[in-house]
Amino acid sequence: MDTGEIIKKYDLKVGSEVEIGFITDENLLKIGDEIYSLNDALPYPIYTAKSTYMFNGEEQSLPEVRLFYKKIGDEVVTILKAEDGTTDGISIYSEEGDLRVSYENVGDNEFAAIQSNSIDYETLSENFRYGDVEDKPALNLRHLVSSDESASGETKNACASFKEIELAVAYESSFCTKNSNSKNKSDQKVIQVVAGVSVKYQQTGLCTKVKIVHMEGYCDSAIDPYKEYVDLNNSGCGGSGLLQGFQKYWNNNRGNIIRDDAQLFSGTGLECSGNGSCVIGCAYVRALCGQSAYGVNYVM
Repeated sequence: MDTGEIIKKYDLKVGSEVEIGFITDENLLKIGDEIYSLNDALPYPIYTAKSTYMFNGEEQSLPEVRLFYKKIGDEVVTILKAEDGTTDGISIYSEEGDLRVSYENVGDNEFAAIQSNSIDYETLSENFRYGDVEDKPALNLRHLVSSDESASGETKNACASFKEIELAVAYESSFCTKNSNSKNKSDQKVIQVVAGVSVKYQQTGLCTKVKIVHMEGYCDSAIDPYKEYVDLNNSGCGGSGLLQGFQKYWNNNRGNIIRDDAQLFSGTGLECSGNGSCVIGCAYVRALCGQSAYGVNYVM
């Protein structure tokens, strides 16, 4: 994959410089002057003790966790493995949970450094938007809480303990299609996304871990209960759509799953305008642990 293809695929600013690195026989990631040891990483603790899993409507054993992590100084490193044990990608998070750089597999032992400050957020903001609701969502925590001070401006102490959010996640058939029609790739994508959220919430001042208490997925559109709501092409913000359909289905059929929140991962952009701008997500706010603790997400 050449530089132009990488810039396009990962939504980088035009003209961005992209460094390419590799993993040595000693399991070291080398890219420019940066060297990261990938040894001694542990499986990411994404499940609770009571987690359950369903696929295409059938109960199954929990998917294997192929996401590993380790701390190096003030950074958290996550490593995603493929089924054959090779490395699919590496993400480096700051102590505050901000994604500093991801190293994406772009060839045979070739990893492109995707720097956060190189991403073309202006264009992304034009292409994707949150659902239009009267009760506007709260600002991203990154802008509300810095790494050194609480919202009140007081200095924060390091986390002595962690609260835990038990998250239920479902993915529908178009999400599976986006992930090569693969159950395994879809499952690992869910694990990777939730782990990134958990790293963010573990920052000092929040001291919260996010774990999956239930996951279910559909790759067969013929039996996918969420497809009819996706096909409405309405996020549910500002009118009845995917969010309300997801909520209704879960309130009627998933009452046995004790969770703090439930999120649906979709591979379909909704309410797309003529210029290609699509709704990327819709959720009830200030609803955690209640009957309206639901959200729907377009996950690419």
